[in-house]
Amino acid sequence: MTSTKRFAASLATILFCFGFGSLGTLAFIAGSGGVATTLGVTNPVLTDFKITQIFPSNDGHAVISGEFDLLRADECEFFGFDWRFGVRGGRTEPVNVKPFRKVERVNGLQVFGPWIIELTKDQVLDQSFADTIHKCGFFKIPVRTKIYR
Repeated sequence: MTSTKRFAASLATILFCFGFGSLGTLAFIAGSGGVATTLGVTNPVLTDFKITQIFPSNDGHAVISGEFDLLRADECEFFGFDWRFGVRGGRTEPVNVKPFRKVERVNGLQVFGPWIIELTKDQVLDQSFADTIHKCGFFKIPVRTKIYR
C-alpha cells in the first residue's frame, strides 16, 4: 500500500471516529476499550487464531503453537500482546507471553510458536483470553484485535 493510500485510510478512520459529534465521540472513546477495540472489531489485523498444540513446560507453564490469518501486514506493525487470566468483562490479571520466534509479517496464513504463556495448560484453555495490539496506518492508531476466547 502506498503512503498516500495509507494516509487516506488513516484519515478516513479518524474522520469516521470523530464524525459522531462531540458527545458521541466522548462516549465512543470512553466506552469499553474505546477506538482501539472498535477498530479491531470492525477492521481486525488478524483472524482465525487457533492453538493447534499445547503442552506443559518443565516449570508447568503452557507452551503453545498454532496459526492465524494475517490481514493487514502492509499497514500495521505489531506492538504487543494482552493475554489475561480471568474472564472478559470481569476481574483479570495480565499474563506474560514469551514468543520464541517472530511471525513473518506478510498477509496470509501464519504459523506461530512455540510461545510460553505463564499459566498452566488448563488455565490457558479454560480461564484466559488474549488480544493483540498493533499500530496501524499513517498515524499509527492502536488497534486491539481479540484473538483468543
